[in-house]
Amino acid sequence: MSNQDLKEGILANPLNVSETVYRALLTGMCNYHQLNTCIGLEGALNMIEVKQVADYNEAKIKYFASQEQR
Repeated sequence: MSNQDLKEGILANPLNVSETVYRALLTGMCNYHQLNTCIGLEGALNMIEVKQVADYNEAKIKYFASQEQR
């Protein structure tokens, strides 16, 4: 599957929930009730950034580990 396939809507996107809420919930760091009652927008954005950085760093570590095995 190419990036073009993904851009053309093969995967589902949330329709009734904002992208920020969707991504914050995907981090697994909160549930919907917590997001609505005590975390707020800034907290949601912080969680999204933390998850993205952690995922990126994990991918880099795996990449470098696979390069060492060669």
